[in-house]
Amino acid sequence: MRIIINDLNEIIGYVLTGELTGSVEFDGHIPDDFTETFKPTLYVLQSGSIARNANYTPPVALIANTPDAQDEINALLLKEVAALHTQLGGHQ
Repeated sequence: MRIIINDLNEIIGYVLTGELTGSVEFDGHIPDDFTETFKPTLYVLQSGSIARNANYTPPVALIANTPDAQDEINALLLKEVAALHTQLGGHQ
């Protein structure tokens, strides 16, 4: 198996066969559930063994910034103001 580790020895990627750019060879014990539960940084390389990372924190999901009803109203009002401004010849 080839693994990629970060500067904290957290495993951030792996392949069971083939090559992986920036990886190192690992031929030690692999936890039984490693391939089923793998997530970047969930496992760490410690003393030549793979173990669960005691400092693991799941990534925070980013919330999509979608317009709400007020945003849509504001956009319509700005569009109307721009149209009126154009009708008046762009003068203030």
